[in-house]
Amino acid sequence: MLFDKIQECIQSFESVSLKQLDSVQLQNRIDTKYILTKAELLQLLEGIKEEQFVLEIDNVRIFNYQTIYFDTANYQFYKDHHNGCVNRVKVRSREYIESNLCFYEIKRKLYGTRTDKQRKKVNEIYHSVPEDDYNLIEYKRLHNRPIEKKITNYFKRITLTNKKFTERITIDLEINFENQRQEKNCTS
Repeated sequence: MLFDKIQECIQSFESVSLKQLDSVQLQNRIDTKYILTKAELLQLLEGIKEEQFVLEIDNVRIFNYQTIYFDTANYQFYKDHHNGCVNRVKVRSREYIESNLCFYEIKRKLYGTRTDKQRKKVNEIYHSVPEDDYNLIEYKRLHNRPIEKKITNYFKRITLTNKKFTERITIDLEINFENQRQEKNCTS
């Protein structure tokens, strides 16, 4: 099975601690995203393993995440993303399952490629947006509409950094989505 081979490959990487990785937090960054098959990913990992460290915490190198995304009733945030609007926003709550850490985040895509993230640690994953946080969102296309839970996803993540600690790569696998109507499994 390809997922097992990916796990084996990741074990052959040199590891880095979370404290060491802190130097590449990249709260303000430029993102580039790619979609690969597991076979392509395995080939890529084999080719870069000498140049990259893998994040390891308590002997774990592949981590489980849960993320809840919030949007307006008519999906204004998603539509703005889909339509490539400059200065768009994303509001989410994320749980890092192995470490039992939860964060609430407001991400802004600025000037097309730059991302700015405001993040606060919370005791448990948010299932709704606190009323006080509407002021933090400051989004002109919101027009005072309520924000609600729209979709939850679960996935596994591998985090790499180059050995110069100047870039970070996150690889998401075994992605599942659910909303009030259906579930979608994207594990192939």
